[in-house]
Amino acid sequence: MKTYFACGLLTDHELWIANSTETLLESLIPGYEGAAQTKRGDIRHQYLLEAVSAAQEGLIEAAAEAGAWTEATAPTWERDRLRASKAGRAPSGGTWECVVPLLLVQAPGAARSRSTRITVKGNVLVLRSETPAHLLIALSKIGMVNAGHLNAASNFKEHYL
Repeated sequence: MKTYFACGLLTDHELWIANSTETLLESLIPGYEGAAQTKRGDIRHQYLLEAVSAAQEGLIEAAAEAGAWTEATAPTWERDRLRASKAGRAPSGGTWECVVPLLLVQAPGAARSRSTRITVKGNVLVLRSETPAHLLIALSKIGMVNAGHLNAASNFKEHYL
């Protein structure tokens, strides 16, 4: 049996340990515990959209503070896309070359959408929330938690689920 862990910003820097990724999410997401299985996917997706929106704002702020990007000199389309819905599609017609990474959330159950075509072309990160493991991996990629599993009490595995 695997033992999963999460710690970081969303856990108030406490180490949370559980026997399943589902149990970790029950502690992490308000309203997830007790929700019907049919609703849990929607709850995970909405939670990731909110987390990614917050992370996008943080990336914008960090780039501005570092002097690498300014809202005043950035093209309007670039500013608009950075602040647009994170459930939207990646920009068409080329690669995302902005110094601020574009974060997007893939729709649940979407096979390969236009948003995935650009992931290897530019500064874009497309995240998924289809399963509890996908959500924890996505939150890890945007720096909100460290998550993974332990094989035994003293055998730490790499950060993957």
